[in-house]
Amino acid sequence: MILNGQRGFHNELSIYFEDDNEADVVKKIEDLKYTFYSTEIITIEKAIKPVYENYQGKDNVIQNIIEFIPKDLEQAGFTSGQYKAYIRDFRENDYRTYIVVEDNEGNMWIKQASISDNGDIGPGRTFDVTGGLKELAAKYKDAAIKEIDVTVP
Repeated sequence: MILNGQRGFHNELSIYFEDDNEADVVKKIEDLKYTFYSTEIITIEKAIKPVYENYQGKDNVIQNIIEFIPKDLEQAGFTSGQYKAYIRDFRENDYRTYIVVEDNEGNMWIKQASISDNGDIGPGRTFDVTGGLKELAAKYKDAAIKEIDVTVP
């Protein structure tokens, strides 16, 4: 699925499996009774950190995200207290970014934040960071454009 919007093509996968083991992926496909339309072997090179370029209005979007986080955490039912938030960097054509939220006990969550064409920020899903999401959260933290302290009232 390719989405083309006002800012260009959406650059995220829309359907994927989290497993990085070929046998696990094949088993999952068979268990779900998916049909193979064709068989190909592809080689994926070692992943590199994406290039996130600055663009006009990016600082405004970052500021909107910073203002959005405490309100969103409170509305999502996070308990009062101090948190660290890591805002994953994003490109001009991204329609969302991710925020890794960490409490003082090391518990983590990944929050989606939608980015509208005019730079407004909206809520998205929240994921508890367990199992395979720990590595993803670490990658998002590595690609953070901003790290902030957040107080939830």
